[in-house]
Amino acid sequence: MKKIIIPIFMLLPLMTAQAQTVLTEEQQLEQAQKQLEAAKKALEGTDIDAIKAAGEKLTEASQKLAQIVYSTTDEAAAGQAGSAPAGDDVVDADYEVVDDDK
Repeated sequence: MKKIIIPIFMLLPLMTAQAQTVLTEEQQLEQAQKQLEAAKKALEGTDIDAIKAAGEKLTEASQKLAQIVYSTTDEAAAGQAGSAPAGDDVVDADYEVVDDDK
């Protein structure tokens, strides 16, 4: 039962984070929500095979949703990195540490 409970708690924050951003993959979010509800229903029963199957489907849905969240984050980070000002006086230099005690 722990295998299905853990993905439930992992999926809830991801769904919340995704809902707060622009949803580009609404169908996958809806699928994840359906799998979450199915997993909750399976937990109410005693059929171990149904619980395992629901857990596997929920894990798949949460992984797809995580990919969306992380790709959105990566795209935002790439956009910020590309917008650095060009006039910075940054010097890339080699240096040598000298021990004054010698």
